[in-house]
Amino acid sequence: MMDREYTAIKAQLDRLELGRQKDRLLMQALIDQNEMLREQLDKMTQMLVSLQGAGVPDATTKEDPLRQDQWLDNQDLCDLLKVTPRSLQRYRSEGLLPYKLLHNKSFYSKEDVLKFLDTNTVKVDKANVMLYFAKLGISA
Repeated sequence: MMDREYTAIKAQLDRLELGRQKDRLLMQALIDQNEMLREQLDKMTQMLVSLQGAGVPDATTKEDPLRQDQWLDNQDLCDLLKVTPRSLQRYRSEGLLPYKLLHNKSFYSKEDVLKFLDTNTVKVDKANVMLYFAKLGISA
């Protein structure tokens, strides 16, 4: 009789231990998920702070942060400047054209584009063209 009681008690203890192990695993999964969500929230908060520091209004303002007259994406800027996406990449890599990343997409402020054009384009006048032709040995 003692063996049966011992076996029954041992079976109950084993079930309790399995239940505790399941509870521990569930609790660890919840802790891991909580940590992951906190990390994602921290990253999004950093991105928001960085965008606000760049002059992008936060979501509480009535102003749309990506209005067409304020921000341009790669395609808009390629169309405007008549350049390839690779040219824009080169301008970014060389630090000539400031940009902001939002979800791995580059955006350019209107002010930065205007500064880029002012500092990196040459106004052409007829005298400069004639001088260039002369250097090349071309008569006008």
